[in-house]
Amino acid sequence: MHRHLRNHVDRNFLHTHVTISNIRNITFNIHLPTNLLTSSGVSVTHSGHSQRILREKESLLKLTSERIAKISPTTIIIIDNTVYIFVEPMPHVFKQVLEKLASEKAPGPSPTFSVLHLLHAIELLSEKTIGRDKLAENLNIGEGAVRTIIERLKNAGLITTSKIGCSLTSKGMKLWKEYTSIAKKVEIGKNELTLAKYNFAILVKNHGNKVKSGIEQRDAAVKTGAKGATTILCKKRRLIIPSASENVAKDFPEAANQIFKLLKPKENDAIIIGSADTSADAEYGTLAAMWTLINDC
Repeated sequence: MHRHLRNHVDRNFLHTHVTISNIRNITFNIHLPTNLLTSSGVSVTHSGHSQRILREKESLLKLTSERIAKISPTTIIIIDNTVYIFVEPMPHVFKQVLEKLASEKAPGPSPTFSVLHLLHAIELLSEKTIGRDKLAENLNIGEGAVRTIIERLKNAGLITTSKIGCSLTSKGMKLWKEYTSIAKKVEIGKNELTLAKYNFAILVKNHGNKVKSGIEQRDAAVKTGAKGATTILCKKRRLIIPSASENVAKDFPEAANQIFKLLKPKENDAIIIGSADTSADAEYGTLAAMWTLINDC
């Protein structure tokens, strides 16, 4: 793919060279006057011709040219002498792996755990080695369910087991780091947006554009046992709630203060606050709401 794209560019782009370092990272060596370059979300430096950008498929870079080509997973489309280069995002590996493990068929009754229990198990094991009984207690599931979880995680090479308990492997830790690169979960105190005694908030980086109305996240949380969930977006340095508030800091100041202090949201981040009468229901409800955004990737 590197050679194909480079050859195409050498033939058809006027003094413009493109190389791919991986699916997400593209290095552009641009030998054009900067006034010929326009961009969306990309700054142009005048100190040199080379710049590296990391962007999802919504971002595009415009270059002057006269050809059309498509090289998956990068798409090049030329319209009116302007080249649009789209970089497709990589799928979330942790999502694919955990959903595959959760959906595995096994003899006997259907499992009493979900993909969220697998995710929470990896979170707990990322902090320390935990025995089976303690893991079952922390996950709020029975002995049979935790035994199946351990077996599946071990077979997938994500954990190891010993006399002292279960631990993440390097593969498991890599999966966990991928998840935490886009999501951050915290316990949050009562505020104007919380609905019950126990409350969690989770930030999903750069996924605000995937929120439609917030109803999908609320319904997912309720289905899991929570009282409800509120979805908040960070847009233009301001927190908003779709169809409810254009300025959370003004309408719900305590909630806004907690969100900014604990999660430090940035542009296009989504924040979900889930509430329930038990800590487990609040936590799993918040995770379920978050998963609706990940599922859209």
